[in-house]
Amino acid sequence: MEYFLPNPPAVPVAARLTLLAAVYAVLLGLCALTWRWVEMPAQRLGKRLISQAEPRRAESSLEKAASG
Repeated sequence: MEYFLPNPPAVPVAARLTLLAAVYAVLLGLCALTWRWVEMPAQRLGKRLISQAEPRRAESSLEKAASG
């Protein structure tokens, strides 16, 4: 904190709380963007890969049942 505010006790409490609220707002905004642009596409890709793999798994289990 001293890097941003050289003398924290000299800064009014209201200003420190405002700065803290701004930091949290930026942090939450970045988290939302990360979720939107990284997590959601990865989940869609995973669901697509699983949906393509499920028919293959069903076919292989049918083949095992027919041969066994």
